Amino acid sequence: MAREQKQIISIYDGLMGAVVGDYIGVPVEFRSRQYLREFPVTEPTGYGTYHQPPGTWSDDSSMLIATVASLTNQNLAINYGDLMDSFAAWFFDSMFTPHGEVFDVGNTTAAALRNYRSGIDPTRCGGAGLRDNGNGSLMRILPLAYIDCTDEEINLVSALTHSHDISQMACRIYVHVLRKILHIRRTHSLSGIKQWQEPPRKEPYYSEIFSVIENIVDKEAQGYVMEAAFERLPTIATYPIDEIHNSGYVVDTLEAAIWCFMTTDTLSDCILKAVNLGMDTDTVGSLAGGLAGSWYGGQAIPPAWLSVCAKRERILDLCQRFDTLIFS
Repeated sequence: MAREQKQIISIYDGLMGAVVGDYIGVPVEFRSRQYLREFPVTEPTGYGTYHQPPGTWSDDSSMLIATVASLTNQNLAINYGDLMDSFAAWFFDSMFTPHGEVFDVGNTTAAALRNYRSGIDPTRCGGAGLRDNGNGSLMRILPLAYIDCTDEEINLVSALTHSHDISQMACRIYVHVLRKILHIRRTHSLSGIKQWQEPPRKEPYYSEIFSVIENIVDKEAQGYVMEAAFERLPTIATYPIDEIHNSGYVVDTLEAAIWCFMTTDTLSDCILKAVNLGMDTDTVGSLAGGLAGSWYGGQAIPPAWLSVCAKRERILDLCQRFDTLIFS
C-alpha cells in the first residue's frame, strides 16, 4: 500500500468494531427479540447471560484476536498449523481471553480443536456436515480482508473448524464485502475526504457492495442446497426486520450483519440494531461491528463504549504491530 494510505486504513477499525459489537451483545445473548424490544440495549452493560463485567468479549473476539496474532507472528502469511495452535491455546489454556477463562464456545469449534489436539491435519479438523454450519468460522474471518490471500486460503481458514461449502462461501462473501468497503473508503479518502471523518451515505454504493455478493452467489452457489441457502442475500437490505433471522446458522448471521450495516447510518446504530435482534447477539453484533468499523473507522466508536473494553491496550498494540507489517 502507498505511504499516503498509512493513516487511512487500519486493522483497528474493523477489529475494534467487531470487539465492541461482541461485548455489547454478550450480556443479552439468547434474549428474545421481543424482550429486547421492551428493554433495548443502548450502551455497553455487564453481567446478564454469563455474569461477566462490562467490556467482556467472548469467543468471537478471542478467535479474531488469535487470528490477528498468528498472522502477525507469521509476517502476514497464513499458516494453518499456527492458526490452530493459537485457537488451541485459547480453548485449552485460556489465552486470548479477557479475564483468563473461556466461557463461550460453539460445539463445532470445540470438536475441531479436539480433533487437532488428537493429531488430525489442521485443514481436516472442521465439521463437514450440513448441521456443522454454525457461525464459528465466519466470526473470526475478518482479518483476511486486510491481507492478500486467495479464495482457496479463505476456504481453508474456514475449514479449520467449519469445512462445509456453505460456511466457506459465507466466509468468502464477508471477506469480499469487507474488501469492497475498504476499497471505497480508501478511494474517497485519497480523493479529498480527510481521514474519512465524514463518510458518504451508503446508498450510492449499494450497487457496488451488493454486486460483490451477487457475483459470488451467481457464480458459486451451485446446486439446490447452496442456491437455497444464499438466495436472499443479494437483496437482504430490502427485507423487513421480521424476516431477518437471528439464529446461530451461518447464513442467518451473515444476512443479519449485512442487513444491519446496510440499513443504518452510524456505527453505533449498526451495532445496537444488531444486538437488539436478539438470540446470537454477540456474534451478529461482532460481524455487523466489523463491517461498520471498516466503513466508519475506529474513531466512530463512542469513547464511553471503548472505555470499558477489556485488555484494550493489548488489542491496540496488536493492531499496531499488524499495521506495521501492512505498511512496511
